[in-house]
Amino acid sequence: MTMHILIVPTEEFLPARNPLAGIFQGHQIEAMRGTGTEKFGVLSIRLRYSVPMFLKNMLRRITFRPSDASLPVSGFAALGRELLRRWTRPQSTLVMDDWNGTPVLRIEGLYGTAPSPRHDPIWWQRTGMAAYKAYCEKFGRPDLIHAHNSLPAGLLAARIARRDGVPYILTEHSSSFELGQVPARWFPAIRKAIAGAQGFLPVSRALFGSLERALGPLTVHSSVIGNVLPPAFARVERPARHEGPTRFLTVGSLLPVKNQKLLIDAFATLADSRPDARLVFVGDGVLRREL
Repeated sequence: MTMHILIVPTEEFLPARNPLAGIFQGHQIEAMRGTGTEKFGVLSIRLRYSVPMFLKNMLRRITFRPSDASLPVSGFAALGRELLRRWTRPQSTLVMDDWNGTPVLRIEGLYGTAPSPRHDPIWWQRTGMAAYKAYCEKFGRPDLIHAHNSLPAGLLAARIARRDGVPYILTEHSSSFELGQVPARWFPAIRKAIAGAQGFLPVSRALFGSLERALGPLTVHSSVIGNVLPPAFARVERPARHEGPTRFLTVGSLLPVKNQKLLIDAFATLADSRPDARLVFVGDGVLRREL
């Protein structure tokens, strides 16, 4: 029996301007194909403009001052109509596309306040609910929701579960807890969302530890499932015998939370026994010069 799974990433899903956003979710879909669970859908949610931005530019038009050219329209009346449309009917911004046979429903929502980590999850969930309702109208109610990152996708999945009874699982990728970037005001809702999940899937034990340090003990069925690789990696032919120096490859952002310094220190212990070994970094970030 085919299960209908709706993927809900916190970030957008493989937008043209940022093809790496949502790549983990894309790889998971590829990995699950052929298992009998072949009906997938994706919500790609983006917050773009804010209500204060529209109001500020409407005031500028009234006082005959230049308005922000980045807004989709100009003129007082046009700005007002666009604000009303985006606020009352976020589903009017929906765009459907297809990713390798998987329907992707993309939606643009408004920030109700100036962008802020304290308030953004409110507006993200508002937009996400509009996207979910539109998705169900077109493709039917999913059997399972797979949310990625507890804030805000996990909160949206928990909200849908309360409303429609759709079960959900929750994968956590984010380093935001380790970096102290999650506002404490959201901790109770996050704990509740994790507790209500059918399964909680952090990508590493270290990440699970970060969450428990921030949120306290988590009473939920959890399993560590790392980020998957696309099938292309399994098709790489390995030579029967390796020639030349041993090369190690690491790919990732050069950030303190990744601790690539520890990797360099560990690699240095090979210097005497394997002087031909090479360590190659792919990535960039604030620690590039230091590393």
